[in-house]
Amino acid sequence: MSLLDIIDNDLDAVYFNTDDFAKDATWTPDGGSATAIKVIFDDEYTGTNIGTGEIDNADPMVRIKSSTVSAVSQGDTIIVDTVTYYVKSVQPDGTGVTIAQLSSKGLNNG
Repeated sequence: MSLLDIIDNDLDAVYFNTDDFAKDATWTPDGGSATAIKVIFDDEYTGTNIGTGEIDNADPMVRIKSSTVSAVSQGDTIIVDTVTYYVKSVQPDGTGVTIAQLSSKGLNNG
């Protein structure tokens, strides 16, 4: 078994295990059929106070096992906890995990 095979198995057994870190989600390619996937969901809140102007921002994203969704792309949808998100950008990290930046408002609205 190669190192990449070992890493791939570890991703399933630990990182994308819904008993520990992952959540069940549904990925639908733009114009395609829905597929059940496991994701690590993060909806990090950031607040910025420049002088007296406070800017609030949520930056939802998911980490996905790359081999599960090798064709994920901008415009696809991912449903997490009954909320539909639109994929804004896709960033494979080279370790078998892909980060998808999301928007709950659609691609043209945020």
